[in-house]
Amino acid sequence: MKKELKPQIADPKLTGMATNETFLDNLQLVMAQNFRCLKPGAFAAYFVNDFRRDKVFVPYHVHTIERLVRVGFVLHDIMIVD
Repeated sequence: MKKELKPQIADPKLTGMATNETFLDNLQLVMAQNFRCLKPGAFAAYFVNDFRRDKVFVPYHVHTIERLVRVGFVLHDIMIVD
């Protein structure tokens, strides 16, 4: 039986937010302001880490990219830095 995966991003103890969706919604508000403040054609870089919670891989970079695209950013590249 497969376990249903639900987005689990932020630890409420660390962010003070009740749900991961609330955390992502607030992050999106920040992203929208970043987008608004940038000059046309400028770049923004977000450095994030994927992680495992309860042995389940959480692709945090995917959630971040989805929110960036919603506010108007166009994905230029993904760089993996170790």
